Amino acid sequence: MAAPDWLQHIQWSKPHRLSELMADMSKIPDYQGFYAFNEDPGPLQVGRVLYIGETGQAGGLRSRLRTYLHADPENASIKHSGAIWIHNHRLYETSNDQIYLRWSGWESDKRTRMDIETGLMQYYQAWYNKRQMKKDIDLETI
Repeated sequence: MAAPDWLQHIQWSKPHRLSELMADMSKIPDYQGFYAFNEDPGPLQVGRVLYIGETGQAGGLRSRLRTYLHADPENASIKHSGAIWIHNHRLYETSNDQIYLRWSGWESDKRTRMDIETGLMQYYQAWYNKRQMKKDIDLETI
């Protein structure tokens, strides 16, 4: 499947093991953007992405990703569905050494950022992003 043209504008960081980021969260930038979890340190692949998210909140990616990197996911008090899915994946599917996180900076209005997030979810067919998989957006995803 050919990647949509807009995807070339998303410049993903190198992959980081969750265990590495949990030990030093200062490695996560504090700007707005997108993030992706997967189990492979190679390039993101369609059907192999666990979860895609976005943030425009104060504190940027670092602030948002703290919810996912709780040291004890079994006892974390989390309401965000994506963080719950990743916590469950960490507990029951694999270890923190086998889950990778990468990000891409992106500054725009919230609507544009959310449409691109949905486009990323749909293109990569992210496992745990079920709610937005059928949402209509103005971006070509396949």
